[in-house]
Amino acid sequence: MVREYIKAERGVERMRDERNDCTVRALACAKGISYDEAHACMNAYGRESRRGVKNATLTVAYESAGFKMAAIFGTTKKARFLKHCHPDVPNFKGTTLKKLLPILGKGRYIVGIRGHVFAVVDGVVMDYGYLPTGLYVTNIYKLG
Repeated sequence: MVREYIKAERGVERMRDERNDCTVRALACAKGISYDEAHACMNAYGRESRRGVKNATLTVAYESAGFKMAAIFGTTKKARFLKHCHPDVPNFKGTTLKKLLPILGKGRYIVGIRGHVFAVVDGVVMDYGYLPTGLYVTNIYKLG
């Protein structure tokens, strides 16, 4: 079986000596702001430089930037936690990136997978490198 990949468009450039910053890059791309603005926003809600972010912190920071949790997928630990925090958000059967992208279409989204987030702007994936199409999506934030 051949593994399929989606080539992501390069979004924003990261700061020098920064890593584990997919949450910052996704916010910058999806919102259309600079990396520095997104970095300041995430830091204001508790993100430490060169460190990843917990889901609770991530949700608060994205909601302050104008994103709303649009959907939760699957039954993973992350999905169960998000469902507990957002009982009003619809919870769907698990789906892959390949099945989800045609549905998203026009709009600005931040898509969560296990251990990573990336932006989708008007159907174009904004991240670094290639993403396997078989990745299972855990949640989606939508701008507006």
